[in-house]
Amino acid sequence: MKYFLLIISVLLLSSANAEEYKKAWFENKYRWTSTWIETDPNSRLDSFRKSAKWWSKNKEDKNIKILSCSKLVAVKVATARGNTSYGGICSVKNKSETNTAFVCNDEMVGHFSIQSKNKGPLSVNDLIQFVYDHCYGG
Repeated sequence: MKYFLLIISVLLLSSANAEEYKKAWFENKYRWTSTWIETDPNSRLDSFRKSAKWWSKNKEDKNIKILSCSKLVAVKVATARGNTSYGGICSVKNKSETNTAFVCNDEMVGHFSIQSKNKGPLSVNDLIQFVYDHCYGG
């Protein structure tokens, strides 16, 4: 069924994101869904913070704070009126340490994941893969 679900997205991207988007699109093995880079990387910050607050209630460390995001991707679930999952490369404060992390959530099902990524370069393609692995679905 995945081969029949190729969705063409209309992209309104800034020129800074255009090349990165093209690279992510052509390298992304999940090309049958619509994936795009948001122009305002902090537009989902409140949603990420709410998800993190709910998520951390069941964790040992309740001091996780998402400060800001430098990249944000949206991954559309390939169903009519389906869910959209979001992922960001964000600065996360844990106690007194600030780290870079992949963060993702969706609002329909309640998926949420956060993973520290301080080693190596962080690519949009890796972020898209993270969203598919941890927050995709609806």
